[in-house]
Amino acid sequence: MNRIERAIEKIVLNSRWLVAPFLLGLIVGLAALLYAFIVKLGDFVLHVRGARGRNHRRRSQAGRPCAHRQSAADRGLLRL
Repeated sequence: MNRIERAIEKIVLNSRWLVAPFLLGLIVGLAALLYAFIVKLGDFVLHVRGARGRNHRRRSQAGRPCAHRQSAADRGLLRL
């Protein structure tokens, strides 16, 4: 019985190295996802901070929106 028990222990302990490459791959994948998340979060924060001052449309003296503040539809960029 002692011999069979040691053989099973040896198989179980040595089989953990079969899982190690998968765990390393998961760690690399999580690092890549974390990097992509941080980049997108940074872009979002910069976009929100930049848009904070643009909520109010400036008007020219004639009462029309300034040319540089036209909406996407006014510039022909919006396609339905």
